[in-house]
Amino acid sequence: LGFAGGQNNHLPKGDYLMSGNIFQNAFDRLVSARERQVRRYVNGALLAMDDAQLKSIGRTREELQREGAQAYFF
Repeated sequence: LGFAGGQNNHLPKGDYLMSGNIFQNAFDRLVSARERQVRRYVNGALLAMDDAQLKSIGRTREELQREGAQAYFF
């Protein structure tokens, strides 16, 4: 691909930067999706706690339900 020695003469400068940006955007979207998935999973686990336990960690059942929950990790 012409990347040996740091040379990428076959690509115009803008296209080279754009290709890196595409991978960065894809990675950012993947991380964001996993964060949302984990947050829903944690909320599901927290919903198994009673109201007194939730209050002790500063959360409410309504807040957790509003944010969404799931009972499985995958």
